[in-house]
Amino acid sequence: MSERDTFFQWQARALGGLMGWGAANVVVGTPLARSTEQVTRQIARQAVAWGLIDLLIAVLGRRGARRQGRTARFGDAGPAPTRLRRIIAVNVVLDIGYVLGGAWLVRTAGRRADRRGVGLGIMLQGAFLGCYDGLLLRGVARWVHPVSTD
Repeated sequence: MSERDTFFQWQARALGGLMGWGAANVVVGTPLARSTEQVTRQIARQAVAWGLIDLLIAVLGRRGARRQGRTARFGDAGPAPTRLRRIIAVNVVLDIGYVLGGAWLVRTAGRRADRRGVGLGIMLQGAFLGCYDGLLLRGVARWVHPVSTD
């Protein structure tokens, strides 16, 4: 992160990580989704579905950040950092829910390999997103300025 970056440049670059994760999920998951092994197939299907969603979020987010960056004055991001911090904080809570929900599916799967695979796939995605969102939350803090109550 350069000291000369604007918030919107940082945001666009930070979303590159999500774009890479999404693309990797689609590339790796697509051939594995045809596996004859039920657990592998379900994990792969989760990877492809989540990967496509992550790619969409990253592409649209980067596009929006670049558009806003063209019209913002240097150093003036307005309420965008605070809004992004709020969104990311909600996502961290959701990510924890994904991991717990996936663990519940695995625990209650019994002999159902497909259900166990779905649960493991959700846990994997939630764990990555939890780490990624945690790092984003830490990074966006640099751009959020406390409101003066004077």
